[in-house]
Amino acid sequence: KAARDAGHILGRTRRNKVVAFPGEIEAIGRYGTVTLTSTTGATFRGERVDTARPLAVGSGAAV
Repeated sequence: KAARDAGHILGRTRRNKVVAFPGEIEAIGRYGTVTLTSTTGATFRGERVDTARPLAVGSGAAV
């Protein structure tokens, strides 16, 4: 969960970059599509464009 922005969660891109975007705690551990809107140093900001779906077993990646 993003410490600075209430209502935002952190995820990672396919290239392991950090992305902060508005989301509910229920979305943690699920895949989703996020459109990148800006960057603040090493962190991207984005907006969700789909509904979170369950994390595949053994995939090793999550939002």
